[in-house]
Amino acid sequence: MTEPEWKAELAAWASGYCDRFAGGDGRQGVMMGGSIARGQQWAHSDLELGYLLPAGATPVDYFATDTGRGVERIPLARAELERDLATVDAGDPTPIASWPIQLYRGRVLHDPTGLLGRFVALFDEHLFSPEIVALKIERGLESYREHAAKVTAESAAGRPRAALAWLRSAMNDLILVQYWTRGELPRSQNRTDSRLRDLSERHGLGDFYRLYRDVFELDSASAAIADDWPLVRDEVLAIAATWQGGAGEFFEQAVDSTFSWGEDGGIIGVYRMYIPIIGDSDGLLGVLDDDVWADANGPLVRFLGLADAAPPVVEALVKRVDAAAAELGGEAVR
Repeated sequence: MTEPEWKAELAAWASGYCDRFAGGDGRQGVMMGGSIARGQQWAHSDLELGYLLPAGATPVDYFATDTGRGVERIPLARAELERDLATVDAGDPTPIASWPIQLYRGRVLHDPTGLLGRFVALFDEHLFSPEIVALKIERGLESYREHAAKVTAESAAGRPRAALAWLRSAMNDLILVQYWTRGELPRSQNRTDSRLRDLSERHGLGDFYRLYRDVFELDSASAAIADDWPLVRDEVLAIAATWQGGAGEFFEQAVDSTFSWGEDGGIIGVYRMYIPIIGDSDGLLGVLDDDVWADANGPLVRFLGLADAAPPVVEALVKRVDAAAAELGGEAVR
């Protein structure tokens, strides 16, 4: 299929899904977001859909799939959005820093209230204003510090694998800050590896990109995919399914469970960041550093890039992340 053909097919599918969703009971507004709406789609883009949620209504499952593609359904609570719009109209744009960036440059498809049209206009106008970019950086560093505190706690408790799991979340925070610092919209997590490599080449961030690859142990990705993934695929997807409704099928279909899209580094990075922390201490985090468990679950530990997470290895990574955070204005992990 040629590029114009798959783009047309993808656009038709996304529009059709949004139209069907808009026809559901109580729908007060629907918009298309993400790379498809922005015209930056790739062959495996999922659909990011925003919808107005009336007061008292229950949101639908965030994750969904449709004909083999992923859908993220992002609720915008009507009462909160009305307050935000009034605040922005009054001259204070700070609520925009909390709006979901997946809906930036979105396309409104169903808007009987007119609220989504106002939302899109203000979002597009202000997201990259100096004030909002500064807030995005500040909040990204705040999230980094929260994850860094978990790294410190796990390390102090003698749990290096759990510490590395949280260090990956902290590293992800710094990646987002790198994008905002350069006035660029963070891109798909499925393609973090290739997109960050591109950012690094354009801005001279080779050391940062190398750090990212080391924190996520991406040099082991090929072997883990070939040798360990066939053994642990079902278990990993079952863990994903416990996250929230629809997440299991979403990971299977929209996070390349076949590793055939040519984005293996980004894809395995998604698994390595989220699967260990789903359920927090009631999930894998509670057993990762049990050596008996780890020995019995070698393929899973290797696939998640945690087999070599000895204290000296993790400590060395923490020091490098400290330095990267300091350059971006963050605080050291320890």
